[in-house]
Order: sequence, then C-alpha cells, then structure tokens
Amino acid sequence: MRDRANSPLQVINLCATLIESRNPEEVETVERLRRSLSKLQGLTEILAETDVWRETYEAGGDISKEIDKTFSKLV
Repeated sequence: MRDRANSPLQVINLCATLIESRNPEEVETVERLRRSLSKLQGLTEILAETDVWRETYEAGGDISKEIDKTFSKLV
C-alpha cells in the first residue's frame, strides 16, 4: 500500500516545488500543498503498519494489540 502512495506523493511534492520556483508569489498555495502532503505522508506511514497486522494474523497471533498500537498514534 505504501509503495502505491509514494509516487503520487512525489508528484505532489514536485508540483509544489515547481509552483514555488516559477511563481514565488504563490507562497500560500505552496504552503497548503506542503501541509496536505505532510498529512498524506503520515497516513501512508500508518497504512504501512497494516503490514504488521497481516503478518501477525498470518502467524496466528492476536492482531488486536497491533491495531491498538496503530490507532493510539492517531490520538
């Protein structure tokens, strides 16, 4: 899941950099893009943790503890 998210995030980052360099007056727009990008990167990190859930489940473990760990990061 994380790998699929990386390319679009890289494109957004590249676009923000291009806007910033070509249109320096668009500071507010670029800041908004970068804040959104940061939030999306945080979400992809959480999604990456679902791999641990799957691995734990496949090993016959209790995934509820892993799920609790992940969601405690959101609070």
